[in-house]
Amino acid sequence: MAEIRNILRQALTQHQAGQLQVASNLYQQILNSDPTHAEALHLLGVIAIQTSRPQDAIELIERAVSIRSDQAAWFGNLATAQSAVGDLDAAVATYQTALELDAGYVEGHYNLGHVHGQMGNHTAAEACYRRAIALNPAHVGSLNNLGTCLRQQGRSEESIEFLGQLTAIAPGFVEGHYNLANSLRDAEQLKESVSAYRRALEIEPDSPKVLAGLGISLLLSGDFESGWEAYESRLNVEAGAISDGCAPMWDGDSLAGKTIMLFAEQGFGDTLQFVRYAQAVREMGATVFLECQPPLKTILSRCEHLDGIFARGEPLPAFDIAAPLLSLPRLLRTRRDNIPAASYLSASPELVDVWAKRLSRIRGLKIGIAWQGAPGHLSDARRSFPLSSLGPVANREGVTLIALQKGHGVDQIRDVDFAIHQLGDEVDETNGAFMDTAAVMKCLDLVVTSDTSVAHLAGAIGVPVWIALSKGPDWRWLLDRADSPWYPTAKLFRQSRAGEWSDVFERMATDIGTLRSGSEPITVEVSAGELIDKISILQIKLSRINDPEKVGNIQRELTTLTGSRDRSIQPSETLDKLTGELKTVNQTLWDIEDEIRECERIQDFGDNFVQLARRVYFTNDKRSELKRAINKLLGSNLVEEKSYADYSPSE
Repeated sequence: MAEIRNILRQALTQHQAGQLQVASNLYQQILNSDPTHAEALHLLGVIAIQTSRPQDAIELIERAVSIRSDQAAWFGNLATAQSAVGDLDAAVATYQTALELDAGYVEGHYNLGHVHGQMGNHTAAEACYRRAIALNPAHVGSLNNLGTCLRQQGRSEESIEFLGQLTAIAPGFVEGHYNLANSLRDAEQLKESVSAYRRALEIEPDSPKVLAGLGISLLLSGDFESGWEAYESRLNVEAGAISDGCAPMWDGDSLAGKTIMLFAEQGFGDTLQFVRYAQAVREMGATVFLECQPPLKTILSRCEHLDGIFARGEPLPAFDIAAPLLSLPRLLRTRRDNIPAASYLSASPELVDVWAKRLSRIRGLKIGIAWQGAPGHLSDARRSFPLSSLGPVANREGVTLIALQKGHGVDQIRDVDFAIHQLGDEVDETNGAFMDTAAVMKCLDLVVTSDTSVAHLAGAIGVPVWIALSKGPDWRWLLDRADSPWYPTAKLFRQSRAGEWSDVFERMATDIGTLRSGSEPITVEVSAGELIDKISILQIKLSRINDPEKVGNIQRELTTLTGSRDRSIQPSETLDKLTGELKTVNQTLWDIEDEIRECERIQDFGDNFVQLARRVYFTNDKRSELKRAINKLLGSNLVEEKSYADYSPSE
């Protein structure tokens, strides 16, 4: 017995010194002499945990506690091993056994809270961390985890309180400053958030996670120049976030004659939002390919600025250079006033026709709704709203709510006390993800959604969309504005207080009344040439006008007219040529008018003014010829006619 005690002392000394193999041999030596030595079994199990062999640890520690069942810490270590193999239910039960043996076991409360958090049981996790802090107010892990747990529940102000305590107790703990900065951002205290990130960077200057977080706060504040630069560090947070190693990354230099592969990253919404940059990249002379999430391949085929689309996992063609989608705003020097906001995706005209017929029996205002994001998203508890919150909107007279929700959250429909029109399980199944949804959106008066991919799809195809935003929203929605520079057809409804949605939907219900007070849309047949002429003028306006309100009006009109064109007119090379010539003529007329206005401003009515005036009617006549040629090509029922005196010079 004395010899075993002596070996155990040696083993403990080696174990504490980090000599795990030596300690393991000594514990095994004890077990060779006494296979029921509980402490040796337990400590050998601890080494198995330390050397990433949790299944071995479970077997060893279970033998130990079957022999000696009065040690709370032993049960705690067994639970740690169970958690490591993914058996979280068993881990919860084992931690509870440990705490029944010792209610003052601080690490037991802390670790049980961590497991509850892994399981998504934030309320239970919070209770565990609070008990640990009550026992030890300076417990760093519990203060940190309680702060992040409260943030996940949308309770940022409470989170700030505990994380503030943590950074005072442990000023060198970088994770504490980082999490405090996150919560300050959620509370819309952006200056304080940026300061907290910078304190974290003083401790760990090259932390990619902290730098990316700083970038998000800067972007949310509208500081795009500094924000894009810091946000680039996101690429170093998770290895393999994008495909790499097969071509150099683009640094913003000339792309003339090169083939670039754009890589999607993060969620569906991010891809739908940032694929807009394909047009700018293509205009630099590049052939543009995109690797995207497999479900998005079909809807992204509706983006005319891509030369090829490949689902992640498919073989890729040769390319010269690569870029992640969310790096393009930095590379293209995006500011708030130069965001490319034009509609860049479209719905299938054939599917729009199908859904227009199916929905035609619904009278009044048709509003598509989506309320639930992906539950696994870190911010989903804050950004998603309960379907029941839509009551004030649903109760407006003449409103029909049409569910665009798929998967998670659909079960809430059976629990609400207002009617919701459901489209059927086949939506987006046969035709591809988002294809039916996009077509349905084109048949609606309005889309109301939480901050999910549905919001980005609606904005990308240019339909009116109202987005309900939590306090401390995602960076792309900025602060203190009801519009979005990313999506001219979007209107933003923000929480006044964190976690409270009632005011958001009361305001929506009020604004819906103003939508319904207008007259019904005016529909009248026009010639094909007139329609294409109007579209070309709107495209020119969109490229030359910067006022956000005007851009929104232009985009709405352009979306309506291009939808009519796509449903009614068959494209052809000849039509494309005539359309291009017509757009050039309209650009010339725009430029002439600008010059005439300048003459008016400086009161110059000499020869230059006369020549400009003559160019107006010459160019307008060319415009009429092109419209007539389009009408003839397409066999238009309506043909614009003109009559004017002969202005040929006299002989």
